[in-house]
Amino acid sequence: MELDHTYDEVPLPQLGIDSLTMLEIAARLRDLHGLAVTSSTFLEARTIRDLADRVTAADRGRR
Repeated sequence: MELDHTYDEVPLPQLGIDSLTMLEIAARLRDLHGLAVTSSTFLEARTIRDLADRVTAADRGRR
């Protein structure tokens, strides 16, 4: 992958993000930022941008 290219609109599976990777990312978000990201958040998200939007919205909803 080129470093000067943004992949925020590429589908998650195309980036190699599978169910195990989703669990690892969710655990890191929880551990590092206190975010409770569910597996359904990942399953509903189509792209990195979509995932970020969903995580941000969920975080706003907790406050």
